[in-house]
Amino acid sequence: MKKTIQILKFFFIINIIWTFLLVSTLLNFIPAPELSRQKWRMHLLSFWAKVILFVTRIKTNVIGVRDRQQSYLIISNHLSYLDVMILSALCPTRFVTSVEMGTAPGLGVLTNVGGCLFVERRNRNNLPKEIEQIAENLKKGINVVVFPEATSTNGEAVKQFKRPLFRASSLGGVPIQPVCLNYKSINGEALKQSNRDMVFWYGDMDFLPHLWNLLSLRRIEVEVSFLPVLPSTEDVHQLSTKSYELITERFEPCTT
Repeated sequence: MKKTIQILKFFFIINIIWTFLLVSTLLNFIPAPELSRQKWRMHLLSFWAKVILFVTRIKTNVIGVRDRQQSYLIISNHLSYLDVMILSALCPTRFVTSVEMGTAPGLGVLTNVGGCLFVERRNRNNLPKEIEQIAENLKKGINVVVFPEATSTNGEAVKQFKRPLFRASSLGGVPIQPVCLNYKSINGEALKQSNRDMVFWYGDMDFLPHLWNLLSLRRIEVEVSFLPVLPSTEDVHQLSTKSYELITERFEPCTT
């Protein structure tokens, strides 16, 4: 019975992904401004993210509030591809990811059709243009999520933040919303090193085998903390340092 449910979940998720890809692609042919199409795509992703969280039995406990009338540069720690679904379900947004992810088999298609913004982390020549692109989205009232660790981690600590993309906050004239993700339990058992790899996705883990194993879980509980908003400033060092302090103070390291 457990295996049957796992198979049903898997095919349901695959169908959700194909449906999202199809509808998102069709949006390109609607005679409407690009900004409108992008916002529709964000809300579409947010809706399907909620469906995926329901199917995978991921329960989110939200702490803090945010102004839904204000757009933000959202800064978050990063532990899994689930982070994208969790944040998108709570707040329609665009995500910043690497050019390498955009060309990865399978996930590359999702990131491109899903409206991600890409940065080349191995070559800084295009960085000013990439920051300006993020800022332009912020100016248009679009939330943008940045994972400044520049990679997902095993949860033992929050890696030091990369600073350059924080500049998009001042260029876009919007504040920063730090967010801390804490995965609390799996199948009713507290998160720890022995079970964390069931939800954390990092290093050289393969996506599909990890997703398959994740779908065998009965319940995942995640705490999402919206931390104090930081006003925009041109001092990227100050913004990155304060964001890092707020998130690390709230983060619960997985060290046992």
